[in-house]
Amino acid sequence: MNAMQSSNPVKITVGNVMVRIYKRRRRIARGKYRTVFEVSDYTSGARRFRGFSDEGDARREAEKIARQL
Repeated sequence: MNAMQSSNPVKITVGNVMVRIYKRRRRIARGKYRTVFEVSDYTSGARRFRGFSDEGDARREAEKIARQL
């Protein structure tokens, strides 16, 4: 998997709203990568990604965003 490719997103559903969490590898140094969980946020009207290093934090934020929408 390349640094910019993502796997199948995890889908968090609250009611009829679905928020996706993408697991991505980001390059931090020469030959080194870190895993980032990016939550798609549509609360402002446009898609913005919010990055988290912990999957639990990303899931909690996705549930919060889904309740707001």
